[in-house]
Amino acid sequence: MYYKSLSLKGLFFSLFLIVAFSAHAQKGHTETLNLINLQLAGVFESGSDDIAFFKGEIHLKNGDVLTGDISLNNLCEHGYSAILSQNNNQRIISNKDIKNAVLYTDDNHAKTVFTVINDDDILYREVFNNHDNVVVYDSSVYPYENKLAETVFVKENNTLTNTFDFWTSGPKKDLINYINNRDGVNYKRRDFKSLDAVFAKL
Repeated sequence: MYYKSLSLKGLFFSLFLIVAFSAHAQKGHTETLNLINLQLAGVFESGSDDIAFFKGEIHLKNGDVLTGDISLNNLCEHGYSAILSQNNNQRIISNKDIKNAVLYTDDNHAKTVFTVINDDDILYREVFNNHDNVVVYDSSVYPYENKLAETVFVKENNTLTNTFDFWTSGPKKDLINYINNRDGVNYKRRDFKSLDAVFAKL
């Protein structure tokens, strides 16, 4: 009886969600409804609160360039994918088909490049590029705003290094440790007033 009661509660809750989403769509929020439908269909493992869109471009490996509102690195049943929103319609694009993506800030002046650097199909954000001699990536899906997020990778002399260290205070310190190990120095966080000052040492 308990299991039957629980199932009925779940059924009523599902019906409530469908009615609520239908009313929401009638107000013209087609884009949100489409994303909700994708999630209800089990396409995405992440919730709607995790989906952030930014204006940009997706450059496919076949040479095509797609423009619109883009959300990167959404985990779906087929692996990591981007969502491209054009005219209130969403399209799922597997990261396996993407060469790189470019997202723009709100003023459309600054752009951030995202590309695959590992074998895990995740698009990583390029936060520093010294004429391809040294390139720094992190794990954020937002346009770059002079802040590092999560794991930081450094590509130097065609060698990719994961700088993550469980014992440090964050990605900035991980990058400073990379410089210390490479150059035989002993910089501290307090030695750098800005992230750009850290990049200057690369």
